[in-house]
Amino acid sequence: MIHNLFKVSFLLCFLVCIQPLKAQLFINEFLSSNHAGIEDMYGNNEDWIEIYNSGQSPVNLQGYYLSDDEDDKLMWSFPDTVIAPGSFLIVFASGHDIFESGEMHTNFRISIEGEPLFLSDPSGQQIDMVPAQNLLTDYSYGRYPDGAAQWYIMGNPSPEEPNNNQSNYTGILSPANVLTEGGFYQDSVEIQIAPAVTGSEIRYTTDGTEPDENSPLYTGPFKLYDRFGEPNQHSTIVTSTLGGWHGWDPPASEVFKAHNLRVKVFKPGYVPSEVVHTYFIDSTANMRYDLPVWSITTNHDNFFGQSEGLFIPQNYLNRGFEWEREAFIELFKDGQKVIGQHAGIRTHGGASRHYPQKTLRLYARNLYGNSHFEYPLFGDDHLTNDGRKQLNQFKRLLLRSSGNDWPMTLIRDAALQSLLEGIDIDKQAYTPSVAFINGEFWGIHNIRERQDRFYIATHYDLDPDSVVILKRDRNTGVYDLKEGEPGDEQHYIDMEAFIDNEDITDPVIYEQVKELMDVYNFIDFQIAHIFFANRDWPSNNNKYYRYKGAYDEDNDRTDGRWRWIVFDTDFSFGYSQTPPSHNTLVFATNDSHNSWPNASWATFLLRNLLDNESFKVAFINRFADHLNTRFKPSFVEARIDSFHNDLANVIDEHVNRWQRPFYWQGSTQNIIDFGNVRAGHVFNHIQNFFSLDEIHTVILDVDNPQRGSIKFSTLQHDEYPWTGDYFSNVPVLLKAIPEDGYEFVEWLETGDTLSEMYVYLDSDTQFTAVFEAKVAAFLPFTYPALHDVCDSDYVFDFWPPNAPALTYPQNIMFHTQDFTNTPDEQTEMVANYTCAYDLNNRPRINGLGVSGFSFINTGNPQNSETCLSENGWVGAAVLGLSTDACEDIELYFTAGTVQENSRTYNLRLQYKLSENDVWQDFEPFTEYTSSYTLHFQEFGPIPFPDYMENQDTVYLRWLYYQSPQSDDSGPRAQVRIDDIIVKLAEEPQDTIPDNDTVSVPEVVDYTNVTLYPNPGNNQFTIDLPFDDSYLIDVKNVLGQKMAETVFNGSRFVQNTANWPEGIYFIRIQHDADLPPLIFRWIK
Repeated sequence: MIHNLFKVSFLLCFLVCIQPLKAQLFINEFLSSNHAGIEDMYGNNEDWIEIYNSGQSPVNLQGYYLSDDEDDKLMWSFPDTVIAPGSFLIVFASGHDIFESGEMHTNFRISIEGEPLFLSDPSGQQIDMVPAQNLLTDYSYGRYPDGAAQWYIMGNPSPEEPNNNQSNYTGILSPANVLTEGGFYQDSVEIQIAPAVTGSEIRYTTDGTEPDENSPLYTGPFKLYDRFGEPNQHSTIVTSTLGGWHGWDPPASEVFKAHNLRVKVFKPGYVPSEVVHTYFIDSTANMRYDLPVWSITTNHDNFFGQSEGLFIPQNYLNRGFEWEREAFIELFKDGQKVIGQHAGIRTHGGASRHYPQKTLRLYARNLYGNSHFEYPLFGDDHLTNDGRKQLNQFKRLLLRSSGNDWPMTLIRDAALQSLLEGIDIDKQAYTPSVAFINGEFWGIHNIRERQDRFYIATHYDLDPDSVVILKRDRNTGVYDLKEGEPGDEQHYIDMEAFIDNEDITDPVIYEQVKELMDVYNFIDFQIAHIFFANRDWPSNNNKYYRYKGAYDEDNDRTDGRWRWIVFDTDFSFGYSQTPPSHNTLVFATNDSHNSWPNASWATFLLRNLLDNESFKVAFINRFADHLNTRFKPSFVEARIDSFHNDLANVIDEHVNRWQRPFYWQGSTQNIIDFGNVRAGHVFNHIQNFFSLDEIHTVILDVDNPQRGSIKFSTLQHDEYPWTGDYFSNVPVLLKAIPEDGYEFVEWLETGDTLSEMYVYLDSDTQFTAVFEAKVAAFLPFTYPALHDVCDSDYVFDFWPPNAPALTYPQNIMFHTQDFTNTPDEQTEMVANYTCAYDLNNRPRINGLGVSGFSFINTGNPQNSETCLSENGWVGAAVLGLSTDACEDIELYFTAGTVQENSRTYNLRLQYKLSENDVWQDFEPFTEYTSSYTLHFQEFGPIPFPDYMENQDTVYLRWLYYQSPQSDDSGPRAQVRIDDIIVKLAEEPQDTIPDNDTVSVPEVVDYTNVTLYPNPGNNQFTIDLPFDDSYLIDVKNVLGQKMAETVFNGSRFVQNTANWPEGIYFIRIQHDADLPPLIFRWIK
């Protein structure tokens, strides 16, 4: 009994004594975006959480938990640490999950958008909780007094100290609602701002400065006007001490100016909020710029202040986070704002920092409210990041002034990098744009990707913290780790040491090197700079990266190998009067220089790897591949012209702003002239450097491009015949690649049956690959049964969308092909169509009910899972007829466009007189070309030629193929066939053919039947000739019944308000023994 009382007493004491420990611990303060606050032991400004012990006794926190997830409140456990009574303890919410030297880091971060925080005891019981709170950077959320129930947003955080009531706020005000959106206006614009919350006031500025309590008070709408005539301000500030070619000059005349409206809401006890809009006002505003337009709004001193301004001569060489300035960034595309957010800005570049127009680096950070710039900045026109993801969001961007090329073309680097499209090498995407700074025109800026760890990680779905980026100092060769942790450069140093110390001519050693670096990526990198004649390389502008980890041949970008990055090619293509004859191959392999631009340490890799025979052959052949394609003079000139023309509409305004370039047209022509002769010089450089005998021409051809292709060296060709120049003494890969359903037979010139071999070009040579069909997984190719026209007319006028797969209209067969998604009139059909007729994606044939059937192709073939066999692409419709013992035959049909698209398609009428014959075009030539949506054309009567009469077998074919005049990209037109009639001209038949199709009989003359309006909208009306009984039904183009009624009267009205836009077929039946009247009505 005493023993039991003791146990009960001990339990009661335990329960009573432990409660104060729980009650005395609080989450007292936290900060979710730390910019200028306390640092951790690594010097980082991490988010933090403060724990407060309000009790009279110390508490060991081991086993207690912190979490930001209501579903997992035991997310992070405290280590063995004691918090003294009345004391504060900081835990960094960095996500690193470490405990070192008494400093604690959780395994989670705190979202600046707000999320709850939980503190739980060792038993898992929650002892404190903070609701989600959205915060601004460097504002904390805390209790005042410490441990109290009242929470405040604190503008003066106090980590590990008692909270104070200085700059404490109840909440954060919502931004003002500016009803007049920023953008382009042709006349003055009235600014209207919706009333703010009660007790608040709205203040604004229009010169880029941040509003404060002394700024103008908004009391009602006001107008902004065209700023024409205002003197230049910011653009008159000297931003460079250079003179001459790269020197600073004031604008030649007045620059165009916009209004930067900054609006802030103020209320006592609340954190103010801001919104920014830019207004471009000009009579030609809507047409002034055909490029994207940036507006950068920031306090004047951020760019122009003597002590802190980024553009001031004594400051523009400074780097690092302390030289990052906050600004509001807007981007307008086609007159619409597509980006609007606070961001960080730094200057960027090397020598170009000295130039008057700076390259700007933009940073999206949670610190400023948005972690990314979210907009697809780089379209298809000049996409240079092919082979990687098309990005819609970016953490960092460059607004590039064109570097060394600034006083010349403004496009040199972007145009040259674009020549590398299709190569698996990292380069910068490009979009030209113009920029305004605090309302003043600042000229052309090229939008480029910032090549850092986020660039690599985003393109290849990698962890940015596992990316290492390395370069070497251009003058000393000292390794400069751009991304990664100290020691990450050792892998590269060890690789070069391995190559230096081992026999690189040994194939085994070379294979080991290929596990350390992507040698083919390296070859492309070297070839690019050599062809470009880049003389600010290889000691400079030579950057490489790897993903930390061991070699893994089954993975690409995570295989741990080094790869190279192309950037800053401004010093190329004739820059600084470098002639096109410059032997950059010798320059890139020089071993006698110790400094920029081609120090021996920078040429080491190429020099040594060329000692390996396999590498040398790969290098020579790959160079020839590029010289025959992307580096051909015609291709280079077209690309430079395209980039040049993109700037044509804005170049005069840019020159007025900077008085540079001096000779824009002439400078561009100089690089075109350079490109027109550069390839010939480089061919000679390669021939001489490697002591190769001759250069020979090779012609590649195939017997049928739809059956297969040829890979020569590293290029697989798709246009034939193809001609290129290659070197003798060098073995080149020759490979025949059959398309699906075909196999290689032989090389026509030699009869050789090996599909893959290495060849030596001892003279000009031609290789023609011959292919033939092989058994494929297609439904057997068949022809339709024959309809005897001599016995009865053939009539087709209906094919339902719900017709089962493997069924076909009477005497018609649908054919498909598996060669190309861009068929032409020579494309061979190989299979029967085996899909349903109501599909809505991929290549298909759709049943359209009374509108017949339609064809449409897409980029990818039809899924075999969707159909009963392989189908590929459509196609053709084949009609089987017999004309034995009859003459004077006529053909009628209707063709139309169901949906127009950017690619134009044709329906060509063809014939043959047996299954083994070759298809011939019908005489007279008959073809329909897709037009606008709902367009149709009626053909007939088309007389049969004499040679098609009195035949046992006649096949007619409507071939669906892409028009030679069509655009080469975009969706394809959907076209249809309907109302096919084949009949004798002299003996028309009055009866419906005895077959399974629904025929179109002769139309009875319904006197004075009127349908109106047509086209119409919400209803149509039919005036009928008799006050009688009529059967009226309406179907859409898919054969779906929209209405059906027996109507008594002479005026019928149908409500169509809820019907979708399209074509409808109205059938009116007055007498069951007579054919109906059919109208087409368009809504």
